[in-house]
Amino acid sequence: MTRINRERSKEVCLMRENGKSTREIQQHFVSLDINISLSALRNHFREKPARRTGPRKLHRKILAAIDDQTNNTLSAKDLQHLIKADFGVLLGLSTIRLARRKLGWKYEKRGFTSRTRDESQEERRMQELQRSECEEMLQDETTEDEDQSVVNSAIKLEANNRRRGSSMFYKRRRRHATQASIGIAIRAMQRSCPYPPDSSEICELKRRLSGTEQQVAFLMSSLEEMSSSLEAQTRNLQGLQDQCRLKQTPPAPQQLDASTLTRRKLFTVKTEESPPLEPAASKPAAPASFVATTTVPAPTLVPGPTLVPVSTLVPISTLVQGPKPVRGSLPDVKIRTVSQAREETLYRNCVVKGEARPEGYAAQLFMALTPFEAYKSWAKKTNWSGSKGKMAIPHSVKQKLEFYVYQRFPILSGDQWHRIRNKINERLRSPRKVDPEAKPLGFGHF
Repeated sequence: MTRINRERSKEVCLMRENGKSTREIQQHFVSLDINISLSALRNHFREKPARRTGPRKLHRKILAAIDDQTNNTLSAKDLQHLIKADFGVLLGLSTIRLARRKLGWKYEKRGFTSRTRDESQEERRMQELQRSECEEMLQDETTEDEDQSVVNSAIKLEANNRRRGSSMFYKRRRRHATQASIGIAIRAMQRSCPYPPDSSEICELKRRLSGTEQQVAFLMSSLEEMSSSLEAQTRNLQGLQDQCRLKQTPPAPQQLDASTLTRRKLFTVKTEESPPLEPAASKPAAPASFVATTTVPAPTLVPGPTLVPVSTLVPISTLVQGPKPVRGSLPDVKIRTVSQAREETLYRNCVVKGEARPEGYAAQLFMALTPFEAYKSWAKKTNWSGSKGKMAIPHSVKQKLEFYVYQRFPILSGDQWHRIRNKINERLRSPRKVDPEAKPLGFGHF
């Protein structure tokens, strides 16, 4: 872009005065082989508009009107409408408030005042003294009923002031109302008593009142100490109840239902491998006299679990993938042994916020008891009860798991057992990639 020097600037100013447009000025310089953009011409010859010297809005008459109307304690909005109606000038609310401050007016809660704070405070003190004197003069002429009504009104005024807040204005009103009510009550007592009390009697009353206040303070402090001690005892009792709940002994057999008795019967079954079953023909038959004379109670007739004999020479994978067993459950497998320290660790892991979770403990214990290869073949194909077209887990795993769960949690509701089964079914939906129970390989393993 060509720079505009002083000579060209004078030439352009002359052409602008003659009424030529920016485009014509540019074409003139192009004919002289001088390239100047339109924006450069516009920026170079842009002139500020002349400021009009119109009349100011806040002239003396409007300021005098604001000063006069402020005595009537008009709001800024009302004063704005009044000035617009009288002078035809629309002032802003901030302009009106600023003009009031410049004129020496200060906004107070009772209105506008031109005095300073100290002077207004002295004036208010004088007004309060005059008002109290007038109340005393009127009080001497009132009756006892009127005294009671005045006391009630003073009490209501004090309650309203407390409800409104703790500002300085309401604090002063509350203090004066309290003093007035106290003075009215004292005068009523003096009027009711035929003889005024002596100074000794007043001192005695004050001494008794101070003693009563000390007794009340002592009682309040003792009540606070008792409440704090009761809270501490309540917390200790709650902790003891939680500990007792965790260490609670199993209930008596007479108080258990048939399902619980069956489960306890199953827990007493040995977890070791059972010997091979003998054929039915080799067993001797019981004598007829014993069958006729012997009566067996109902709870002992609950049948135990049917254990299928499994040879230890057959691998686990072939056991799981073998033919479909009886009752839709897989054949028993050799369960891993869980040490006492390992079982304690699993129980501590299931405690959340001081409360043990039976479903978490059962799920972790199930993963620890089940062999890795067996679990790998069970995943996505089995569940707890063999529902939804899947196979049920072996009875030996169920018995061992219920045995451990019953030792830790003697009393469990049906809902809790349902959550345990759902948690184990959730684990069986996904296979395990790594065996956490296997020992890690050494450094020299290849």
